[in-house]
Amino acid sequence: MYVPLLYKALIVSLNFT
Repeated sequence: MYVPLLYKALIVSLNFT
């Protein structure tokens, strides 16, 4: 299951940590 949107959200979340 490929979910680029979820991955992007995760990356952004980590970036804003």
